[in-house]
Amino acid sequence: MRKNIISLISCVFLLGFFNNISAETQFAFPTHLDDNFESYTNDSTMFVKWNSGPWWGGNINGTNEYNPAQMRVVPSLSLTDGYLGGKAIEMYTEIDSGVGPSTGLGVNWEPSTYAIIGHYTPFPDRSDLTGYSGIRLWVKPGPVTGDQDAIFKINIIESSTIGNEKWISPTSYYITDLDPNGEFIFFDFDTFYEYFTGSGEPMDLSSIKISFLWVSYEELVVVNSTATIWVDNITAVPSWTADDFESYTSDATLQAAYPWTGVVSGGSVANTLSTTGGFDQTQAMQIDFDFASGDVNPWAYVGGSLNNSNPVDWSAYDGLSVWVKASETGDSPQIIQLAVHEGDTTSGNNWGDKFYSADIDVSTLNPDGEYVFLNFFDFVDYSGFGGPKDDGVLDVSDIRSIFVFDKYSGTATQTSTVTVFVDDIVPFISQELPPNVVDDFERFSTTSNLLASYPFFGAITGDSIFVSLNTDGGAGGTQAM
Repeated sequence: MRKNIISLISCVFLLGFFNNISAETQFAFPTHLDDNFESYTNDSTMFVKWNSGPWWGGNINGTNEYNPAQMRVVPSLSLTDGYLGGKAIEMYTEIDSGVGPSTGLGVNWEPSTYAIIGHYTPFPDRSDLTGYSGIRLWVKPGPVTGDQDAIFKINIIESSTIGNEKWISPTSYYITDLDPNGEFIFFDFDTFYEYFTGSGEPMDLSSIKISFLWVSYEELVVVNSTATIWVDNITAVPSWTADDFESYTSDATLQAAYPWTGVVSGGSVANTLSTTGGFDQTQAMQIDFDFASGDVNPWAYVGGSLNNSNPVDWSAYDGLSVWVKASETGDSPQIIQLAVHEGDTTSGNNWGDKFYSADIDVSTLNPDGEYVFLNFFDFVDYSGFGGPKDDGVLDVSDIRSIFVFDKYSGTATQTSTVTVFVDDIVPFISQELPPNVVDDFERFSTTSNLLASYPFFGAITGDSIFVSLNTDGGAGGTQAM
């Protein structure tokens, strides 16, 4: 084993990228919906899972036709068009002039053409999505020619053993309106409507059979048209969210939930409610922190209790995801962290260890905001409350409170500020890695996150070594060290 370690260090002296470090390990998806497409090597391997379709339909000269020659949808695996240059599923749709919306395909069917690709659950005829609120995924638009009203949405179908209800999201995203560099979008299960049976029964998330990605036109296509969209990071979002900040109506209600604020070194910190600063211009918590020249290791905190200080059990999850947007002035880099405080159920109190996450470097964040994934195994014990539970081991089955930290390391050379928007704090389960892969490096969002997991490096001979996260130097243009 020592020989292998030395060989790895020696390679780093050259300019090289490390990707897909392997051993006998793999992780499971939390639901059948989740997919980041990194485990597939080609179309054939992807179609093992994405085996429903492709199918398409439209109205030709007044008649509904299934898979007509006047339409086509071609799904394929893209190696570089996914989130951060990773893999994605590509949906390319062609539709000839004169094709109109299909009609009468269900009691509540809203006329449209449709081009779909999906998959059955891996379990016999059902999959349990109880406890999830919706589907979040990353989409990037490709070229759209001809008619410009191609839309993207989600369709799910319940098991036939409980009624075969078919559900579709009324939320439609016009492909031409999507961010050309890609963006995360969300489909809320509570908004889906049942279009097939008209049974009036509520959605039964315990028995979902098929899930489809859907591209359609709602009007008669008047010229030959094409549309391309790439889809990645499909994630079922748990119903229990640490905070999506939508329930607050004022600064006062937000501050009542996050009453613990302070500055250890620095000027001032304030937390307020932003009505448009969050993901997709939703609500978020805005944190403003400033410090002056000469301040040493300035940092500030904003925090509050979870579940009224009763235990929150995150033992089924691998970490916390958070949407962050930030800007800084003055000294850089400024750092953001999440922190959690344990309880001690065995002693009947809420005082245990204190742990903070890997660094989120403000200077490396997407200026429009991005989701950051913080693994619990990267959290660091920084303090505690004493007693038996203050043992330096993070117990995620008993979390009582959560904090956001703003930090700068060193002595400030000038007056500096940082403004942070925090949204969608959600526990997550690691997405699947290909068989035998320990690290494909896709989980890291910044070099700081990478170095928190790979902190031990040095030059045995020579002058220096530089380690960083490269977003396209890995296999197929994916991330690498």
